[in-house]
Amino acid sequence: LTFLLESRPRIVAEHKGNIFACVDHEDSNIQYCALKIVRGLVTKKTLMDTTAHLMGAMGKADQRFRDELVWSVIHVCMNDRYALVTDFVWYLTVLADLTKVPSSAHGGLVGDQLVDICLRVEVVRESAVAILKPLLLDPALLENTPSNATVPEALKSIAWIIGEYAHFITDVDEVVEALSSPNVTNLPAHVQAVYVQSLLKVYASAVATHAGAVRPPPTAPEPAQAPFDEAAPPAVLALAAPCEEGDDDFAAERAAAAAAAAAGRTASVVVAHFFRVLNVSRAEPIEVGSRAKV
Repeated sequence: LTFLLESRPRIVAEHKGNIFACVDHEDSNIQYCALKIVRGLVTKKTLMDTTAHLMGAMGKADQRFRDELVWSVIHVCMNDRYALVTDFVWYLTVLADLTKVPSSAHGGLVGDQLVDICLRVEVVRESAVAILKPLLLDPALLENTPSNATVPEALKSIAWIIGEYAHFITDVDEVVEALSSPNVTNLPAHVQAVYVQSLLKVYASAVATHAGAVRPPPTAPEPAQAPFDEAAPPAVLALAAPCEEGDDDFAAERAAAAAAAAAGRTASVVVAHFFRVLNVSRAEPIEVGSRAKV
């Protein structure tokens, strides 16, 4: 069946039941061959069922084959830029379950997938916070045991996601308590640094939300004057006025002339006022009770 997989996949698919049964076989060689065939048979329609079967087989598999199952589930889903995944919320739940697989060697890969999904698919970020928060609150994942050898790498990504999208958190107190738990010191230093960073983000988001609820929103500025308002300057009205002749060039020249005339009148008034003030300042002091000649 392995040799027929590329040339006759439909024929191989007819024996899918026997192939899944071989995944649970006692012989490791048969297990690996069956797993290879299963990876080649996955389609969009069968992805969820195949993933559920492989994850169910992890409980009875030995450590080496369990890691192979975890690797197979992730690579089938991420292949060709998640070409087979139609529900990314479902995939987040799968990754959350893979985080808790004991003695897994792929905690870092699971964490990378979580971050990649949240960065690529914006609509699942709120769901990601809800799905991953229980993992952050689980004290068993912070224990320094061989079964949690690679869990800190996944927790690093989970803490980053919680902090980055802290505005989706519904219970801030639980998250703050989890991020500041004394058991966090069991994690490596680079993971603790992410925990501290996420703690500050969650606290800042909570403060900003509270401040926005207490303080009134700022008043909006007054709208700008409409170009067709009657109180607008003559030059603006001239530019906005249509041309009776219907000639675009003539209308543009007429508007430009009106604007220039308005600007000339304004300049003349300013200059006249300047010289009037200058003449008054040079005149002799005005006696009380007398009238100044302008």
